[in-house]
Amino acid sequence: MPVNQKIRPTMKSPKESQHDVTETAIRKTADLGAKISLSFIPGASTAYELAKLGVTQAQAYVEQKQNQRIVDFHAMLIKQDEHWNQDMADACIEAADYHLLLSACVQDLEDEKTELYAALAKNAALRRITPQDIRFFTLSLRELSLNDVKEMQVAYIASKFPLIPPSGPGNYKKTCRLSGRQTIRSMGAN
Repeated sequence: MPVNQKIRPTMKSPKESQHDVTETAIRKTADLGAKISLSFIPGASTAYELAKLGVTQAQAYVEQKQNQRIVDFHAMLIKQDEHWNQDMADACIEAADYHLLLSACVQDLEDEKTELYAALAKNAALRRITPQDIRFFTLSLRELSLNDVKEMQVAYIASKFPLIPPSGPGNYKKTCRLSGRQTIRSMGAN
């Protein structure tokens, strides 16, 4: 697959359109058959209509949530920040990697991880991540909660950077607001 393959919307073929028409006709026929069958049971027709309304509402909610997640993903993907430069303008992502990341983002339970998926896509487009790593990170991110990711971030920072200054842990003063007196507590082990 070429690196700079453009993603274009496709029109439905006549065969696919015919399939949609057939599927709709079958669905309407089944609905009519269920209504007729349930009309002989008191209250069943009303329960059926309520269940159908509930399904319709649930489908609309899921579709709206997915559409909003897609919009957020793309907004974060193209958001300009202090790191925006000519490299980002020339960035290009493989269609398979793009669809993998977008699909994982849309299917994820946590809205807050949308920014992480967009960051992965941005790094993939800048070729900072190999295709194998993109798949690994995408599958890993899908399995981790946002809290897990934050804990990993803290652990990484603690392992890579000195958190205690070279002069040692030192002492700090803590003022007791009620009595106005000062107490000294050690931050480190003695």
